[in-house]
Amino acid sequence: MRVYYVITAIIYLGSLMTSFIYVYKNINCNYNTKYLFIKLDTIRIFLRNSAISLLLILGFISFGVMTLIILCINGVITGSMLALASKKIGLVNALLLILPHGIIEIPVMLVFSVWGLMLGVKLYKRENIWEIITSKKFIAKTLLLFLLLAIAALIEVNVTGVIYWRLIEK
Repeated sequence: MRVYYVITAIIYLGSLMTSFIYVYKNINCNYNTKYLFIKLDTIRIFLRNSAISLLLILGFISFGVMTLIILCINGVITGSMLALASKKIGLVNALLLILPHGIIEIPVMLVFSVWGLMLGVKLYKRENIWEIITSKKFIAKTLLLFLLLAIAALIEVNVTGVIYWRLIEK
């Protein structure tokens, strides 16, 4: 199981770092930051993150290939947004905007990625995955992860927005 965690972490962090470096070096940032946090909506953020999580785990249908692609895309988006924000408000402030909710959200997404990859490999090996995905333990863990995504969405709206307005838009 550890190998799946290592693979997902390398792909996510690799795509995040690559896009961060590329965007930071090559893209000019000309947007007004005060509009970044006006339309934050807890339900919308939770639903978006839940949809991504479902896609990550359902990637097992493609033997884990789609899980890895979606994970990579998510890393690219995160890295690009971090680079753009860093150019505008500095790396420390950009990290302050990501860390409060990202400390929950990113590990949850990585766990869903691990599951999608692991189930995909088991499916490829023609192992019975139905017993895994219908077990009470798996369902309970899945519900807990979705609860954590809801908490992350609440933090993103209620904490990250406050940090933004207090530290950055003084």
